[in-house]
Amino acid sequence: MPRLRFLSIALFYAVGIGFAYSAPVPADADWVTIRGRIVWPEKADIPNNPPVNLGGVGQDKEYALRGGPIFEDKVLVAPKTRGLKNVVVSLRPDSVEKNVLFPVEKIHPTLKDAKPTTYVVKSEYCRYDRRILAARLGDRIEYRNDQQVFDNIKFDNSEQQSNRTQKPETSWTTDPLKGRIAVFESSIHYWMRGYVRIFDHPYFAITDEDGDFVIPKAPTGKWRIHYWHELGFHKGPEGRNGFPIDVKDEARGVKTIPTVEFEEVRQLP
Repeated sequence: MPRLRFLSIALFYAVGIGFAYSAPVPADADWVTIRGRIVWPEKADIPNNPPVNLGGVGQDKEYALRGGPIFEDKVLVAPKTRGLKNVVVSLRPDSVEKNVLFPVEKIHPTLKDAKPTTYVVKSEYCRYDRRILAARLGDRIEYRNDQQVFDNIKFDNSEQQSNRTQKPETSWTTDPLKGRIAVFESSIHYWMRGYVRIFDHPYFAITDEDGDFVIPKAPTGKWRIHYWHELGFHKGPEGRNGFPIDVKDEARGVKTIPTVEFEEVRQLP
C-alpha cells in the first residue's frame, strides 16, 4: 500500500511538472487574424453603374455581347450590406515614411519564405474576370485570352513594361513582379483595365462582394492599416500612409476592425 501511494504521488508530481512546462503562452500568441468590413458611406447614394459604350470595336461588339451587357465596374457596392468590393487592405510599419520596408523578422515563419504564386486573369467576352489583384514581390500574373477574338495585354509599372498581342486561346505570363503598383489593360477593348498592388510582405487582402476582408497570421504590435481603392485612398491624402492600429488578440486569435466607411473616393493624380 505505501508503495502504491508513493507511485501515485510520483505520478502526480511528474504530471504537474509537465503541466507547468506547458503553461507558457504558445508562440502563436504573437500572431492574429485581422478581420473587417469596408462599406460605402451611409449618406452617399450607391453608384449606378451604366453599361459601357461598345462603339468603335467593330465586329468584336457582337462577340462581347454574347456574355451579356458590360457595365462600368470601378465602384462595386453590395445593395444589402453596402460593402465595397476591390479595396486592397494592407499592413505597413507605423511610420509616415513613404517607402518604408516591412521588417522580415515580423513575418510569420510559414509565410516568410513562401513559394512565389502565379495569379491568373482570364479574358472572355471582352472583359476580365478580375479587376484588382494583390501580390508579393516575385509573384507572377498569367493573362489568358480565353476568347474567340484577338486582344492585347499592356502591362505597365515603374519597373516593368510590356505590350503584347494575344491570339485567341493563348496566354502570357509576366516576369517576377517588381515595383509597388502595376496597371494592365487592353488597347483594343478600352474598358478592359485593372491594377496589381505589389507588397514586400504577405499582409494584404482584397475585399469581397460584401466588403469583407481577412488577413491571417499578422504580427501583434503597433502598425498602420492601409486602405486603397483604384479611385483613391480612404480619406484621400490623409490615408496615403494608412492609420495607426494596435494589432492584438481580442477573441481566440482574432482582431476585428470596426466597420470602415470608405470616404473621399477620388481619382489619383
